[in-house]
Amino acid sequence: EGLWNRVLAARYGEVVGKLVVGDQRGSRWWRDVSRIRDGESGTDGGWFAENIERRVGNGAATFFWTDPWLRGVPLRVLLSRLFDLSNDQTSTVAVMCELGWEEGGAAWQWRRPLRAWEEEMLGECRGLLAHIVLQTNILDQWLWKPDNGGG
Repeated sequence: EGLWNRVLAARYGEVVGKLVVGDQRGSRWWRDVSRIRDGESGTDGGWFAENIERRVGNGAATFFWTDPWLRGVPLRVLLSRLFDLSNDQTSTVAVMCELGWEEGGAAWQWRRPLRAWEEEMLGECRGLLAHIVLQTNILDQWLWKPDNGGG
């Protein structure tokens, strides 16, 4: 929660831990930055999204479904059906882990019972999460990907 985050939150508002874009009266600059953040700057999120990655430490500042923290893609995209059915689409990685994302864990709350193919998808999701270990003493961070082109 740096100074600029507090300034932008005071100016534009904040919903579920995410800064609001604002309406047409807001700054064009801020709307452009927000489109980049939300992956609307071009095909597949544009140059910005292609050149950053989310590194999860304690998971407290990374949204489980909407941030690209696992395989570089938001889980709402990778597992869109489960996202649509989830009762909790705004939890952080830390909260989901604490609730328990293993089989029978309390992290999985659905709008209705899952169908067989959705259960299989949930099994795949739990498989992706099986090796995730949060590091309580390290903050989540955005990192620039290295330039492997030598330029």
